[in-house]
Amino acid sequence: FDERNELARIEYRLTLDSDGMKKMMLAIIEQADPDKQISQSEIANTVMQRNDSASCDVNVENGLAESVRLTTEIQIAEEVKSESYVISLYPSSSAPK
Repeated sequence: FDERNELARIEYRLTLDSDGMKKMMLAIIEQADPDKQISQSEIANTVMQRNDSASCDVNVENGLAESVRLTTEIQIAEEVKSESYVISLYPSSSAPK
């Protein structure tokens, strides 16, 4: 809680099960190309992670969200992809021009 600015922050974090991701990846590969041979150990030894986080700053006085942030990070083997989104809300009289 940011008392000075009268903002409350709600945070959310999600980490997907790495073993579940590996099983899903193997199933997708098998469906996409049934002739392709990939061993369970090949997938088992590959690093797969997905982490999501989000936060929302809420104006305590009026109950409206002032900003929302979402970040997704995915790692497969050595490659890491990250995407971030920020939504800022302003009263129509004070919106940036």
